[in-house]
Amino acid sequence: MHINKDKRMKPFYFSLLIIISITLVSCDKNNTITPQAEEIWTTYQSKDGLAANEVNCVFIDNNNIKWFGTEFGVSSFDDVSWQTYTSSNGLISHNVLTVTEDNVGVKWFGTPFGASRFDGYNWINYTTDDGLVSDYIYDIKVDNSNNVWFATNKGVSKFNGNVWTTYVKQSDTTLVHNNVHSIAIDNNNVVWFGTEFGISSFDGAHWSSYITNHGNLWNYITAIDIDDDNNIWFSSLGGAIYFDRHNWNYYTYGDGLAYNQVYGVAFENNNTWFATQRGVTRYDGTNWKSYNTSNGLSGNWVKDVDVDQNGIIWFATTPYGVSSFYISEIK
Repeated sequence: MHINKDKRMKPFYFSLLIIISITLVSCDKNNTITPQAEEIWTTYQSKDGLAANEVNCVFIDNNNIKWFGTEFGVSSFDDVSWQTYTSSNGLISHNVLTVTEDNVGVKWFGTPFGASRFDGYNWINYTTDDGLVSDYIYDIKVDNSNNVWFATNKGVSKFNGNVWTTYVKQSDTTLVHNNVHSIAIDNNNVVWFGTEFGISSFDGAHWSSYITNHGNLWNYITAIDIDDDNNIWFSSLGGAIYFDRHNWNYYTYGDGLAYNQVYGVAFENNNTWFATQRGVTRYDGTNWKSYNTSNGLSGNWVKDVDVDQNGIIWFATTPYGVSSFYISEIK
């Protein structure tokens, strides 16, 4: 007996099509399509315009321009075009470890060979000959009075535009350690210093120091970030530390971090993002979620993280360039 295969299979395919349609389209009682969230990753590397794929830091300026300090210059990106600056343009060194902006929009760059100031037209370079306590600069921050603070391997320097002031460890009255890796200015204009052996703060008159009893890795502070509520997050080689001015909380791989070696924290809506040596982690106060190269991150060693004015998160990796991430709704 001959069976017409086409006629026999049509009811099956018609039923399957209905099942697939019901599965893929989610509707509410008014028959409107429910938006679905999609995680969007984008990678930028030297082939796209980045100075180098070995990226040390990311900074978002007041005009939402992204700045990336790399081992071979600093690049800016306005979401359309790239601009790169090297020692041939005026940078004191091509290896840029940190980037910041002062209160009048001037950019400052820290390198292992001194600091550079760039107002968009002119470059000025500073070294120990000018007043820096050391040429090896890990971090630069600017306070409310437009004083520029430099974290170095031999203490801290402050520059008010005319006069340099040096702060170094003196018994227990100032810095807890001279090898200072990070600086942050809180909403009260208190300056916080992360060293390789604890934390110090300075309110302009008095110093305070903090050393954890959790071990040396916790005392090796790699970055300091202040959230919108003026709470402080410390990145360390032992995990992340949260200080609300009353209590200290410690977070590790066991809590949900991608890895214990943390190099930066950034804030996006109600989420806190952590840059680690084995990927990035998002924490909403309850749930943890980590991302790595299998999700779309360009490289797992993430040295810095920042969030732009559109809520896009930017990750500086080495040696695989820069990744951006945002969650889009499909309508």
